[in-house]
Amino acid sequence: MTISEFRKEQTKQLLNSTTPSLDVDCLLCEVLKKNRSWILAHQDEMLDEQSLQKLNSFIQQRKTGLPVAYIIEKKEFFGLEFFVNKNVLIPKPDTELLVEKAIQDIERNSENKILKIADVCTGSGCVFISIAKQFEKTKNIKYFSTDVCHKALEVAKQNSENILGKDFTKNNVEFILADLLDNVTEKFDMIVSNPPYVPRSIVNDLLLDGRREPPLALDGDACYISTTDSNYGDGMSLIRPLIKQSFELLNDNGIFLIETGEYNAHLTRDYLSEIGFSNITTFEDLSGQPRVTRAIKK
Repeated sequence: MTISEFRKEQTKQLLNSTTPSLDVDCLLCEVLKKNRSWILAHQDEMLDEQSLQKLNSFIQQRKTGLPVAYIIEKKEFFGLEFFVNKNVLIPKPDTELLVEKAIQDIERNSENKILKIADVCTGSGCVFISIAKQFEKTKNIKYFSTDVCHKALEVAKQNSENILGKDFTKNNVEFILADLLDNVTEKFDMIVSNPPYVPRSIVNDLLLDGRREPPLALDGDACYISTTDSNYGDGMSLIRPLIKQSFELLNDNGIFLIETGEYNAHLTRDYLSEIGFSNITTFEDLSGQPRVTRAIKK
């Protein structure tokens, strides 16, 4: 079977995918260890039996709804390749805005006063690792990576060692098993976070497409004790305590950067102001939706 025949046949099989051609090409790239340009330029190449067996196995997994990133266990984010598995959320392009804003703030900090950065709800570690990669040779910053899931922290540590190196990870990164910043006593100059923020009703809708990502990494209502809570359904059950903890743990003039959804960006701004943060600004993503909010502890 040629690459062209395989692409045509298997694209028809992925009926539940919104990007069947791209999915097939990504799987071909992984198995053949070639980029997509090569795939498209070599459509008449024959696929050997071993490659076909592996590709067919991948296609069967994709037909169940398993995302391509989980099948091949990798995802590109901010120009870097991250290991991912079912214990972490797949890094999304929207989150690159959070990284960009953090990098801009660090670059503006000419006096090098940003020395300690916490990445809360770290997941794959894509946020702090992308920031650290930018400054690994120019600034002496220590990173604190926190998550409530020890398996997620294992993924973050693996990515840190793969991308930043074992020495950098050993000397500059501390991994903390914690619910947000509970029992953390360290003081920080910057706190960044992409916490679960999706209202539960929307989580259910998102997962109907079979994407099979961990609900805990999405559900912003997971911590409400009762569905009769007046705030239940706003996706803020983690954001509110995180804002309070961050205000307590940030040094004066410390920077807080958080990704939220369009559903609760305004609630995030209101609560930041209520707690005492100032200079509160929300930045929009490429689709024009409010995505990242920045605040300063004065």
